[in-house]
Parts: sequence; C-alpha cells; structure tokens
Amino acid sequence: GEVLVVPAGKQVLLRRDGKIELQAIASDLTQDPSIDASLTMAANAFGRDALAIVFAGRANDAVAGSQAIHDRGGQVWVESSSGEHFADMVSGIFAERLVSFSGTPPELAAHLIEVFP
Repeated sequence: GEVLVVPAGKQVLLRRDGKIELQAIASDLTQDPSIDASLTMAANAFGRDALAIVFAGRANDAVAGSQAIHDRGGQVWVESSSGEHFADMVSGIFAERLVSFSGTPPELAAHLIEVFP
C-alpha cells in the first residue's frame, strides 16, 4: 500500500520486515539509481511476492532486475509502447519473455487495483 520515490544519488534498501534504508551511491555510475539493483534487491527480499512495474525508458537497465524478479516467482508488468516515447527497456524485457502483464499506464493502474484490491 505504499509507493517509494527514491531521490537521485540514493539507493533504497527494502527489507521484508518493513525496514527501509537509503544509501548514497557512487556518483560515477551511469544509471542513478540502478533499476536492476533495485529490482534485484526487491526480488531477494520478497521472492514471489515481488512485483515490478516497468515504464518505457531509453536504456536496457531493468532487464537483469526483471529476470531476478521472474526467477524468484514474482511478476513483471510493463508499459505497452505506443511509439510516442522510448521503449528499449520494455523491449528487452519482452525479448527475454519476462512479462506477466502489459498495458498503458491507466490499464496498469486498473490491473493493479483488480489484482490487489
């Protein structure tokens, strides 16, 4: 029932017991913060209870993290691309056959409410 917004220059650590910790990350990293690292951390902490919702982006960051979620039995939902903006991340996740659900942002929101009332 919560949404976390991670500030630039920080990496969030979530623990299954509900504890949340922000840590500074190295400023020389190309992705700030790394989506792969965040999703992998969530996969390790929550296993099959993890859900990743990935929106379109320019890089392929999120593919390895989505794989971690998928490998531990979690779900990966992605934004369907209308061609109006970059969809490289989503394309990579589709290519690896990791997608549990795909939809527009309103469809993702409706599905989230449907699955987790």
